[in-house]
Amino acid sequence: MTTNSYEAKVTQEIIKKLKTVTDVTKYVGTRIYPAHPATIQDVNYPAISIHVQPSEGQAISEAGMETIDMQIDFWFRSSNEAGGNTWDDLYECFAAALKELHNNAGWDNTVGINVLMMQNISRGPALFEDDTKIMHYQSKFRTRGTLQ
Repeated sequence: MTTNSYEAKVTQEIIKKLKTVTDVTKYVGTRIYPAHPATIQDVNYPAISIHVQPSEGQAISEAGMETIDMQIDFWFRSSNEAGGNTWDDLYECFAAALKELHNNAGWDNTVGINVLMMQNISRGPALFEDDTKIMHYQSKFRTRGTLQ
């Protein structure tokens, strides 16, 4: 994914938007990553990761329009661990992100894209990784837009 691709620009815009949402940043701060946490050195939790879905996520171009599926994952350390969170915390963060992103269109931005549609197309399951004590909730969004 190049930095000028539709996928990269949508990822940048999602990160920018989520960093303005109080009920997201009160948990994750600025830890919103454009990659899976396992690929990030010294990752801290809670965090959000955003990535293009590999099987369905290649941009489909038609008449200048691009359609991609993005997976947005929420990663919270269990409340059984020092500094951990509860499932309610995770769901509050997800709900705030969903409210900001779902059915959002016509983004006025400086990264050179116009997102005409963004929809939450699936959510869950809620997972618990016993070895790391990480709670994980995944969601998938479909975006449709154009490069400007």
